[in-house]
Amino acid sequence: CNIHQRSFDPLSNMTITSFVLKGHKESVNCLDYQQGNSALLLSGSDDSTARLWDLRTSKTALCVRTPGPVTSAAFAPGKEAGELQSAFAKNHSV
Repeated sequence: CNIHQRSFDPLSNMTITSFVLKGHKESVNCLDYQQGNSALLLSGSDDSTARLWDLRTSKTALCVRTPGPVTSAAFAPGKEAGELQSAFAKNHSV
């Protein structure tokens, strides 16, 4: 499963940015952006991984495997760039 992101300018109806992130093998359940750092994106998937993406390169910077599907993942407010708060899997936490 790929993550497709597009940003549009509503006045001109033109695409401002567009990218595809390839890595997850199953459905993506959650996404979170790092406040104050638009270069990082966090995703969680049914493939039992949480991935930290570097949007400058469109590549996975970190992949964390969990015991089950990741249903929620978030950056901790006020933490250093890239420090994850948590990634939760069904009936497990990481």
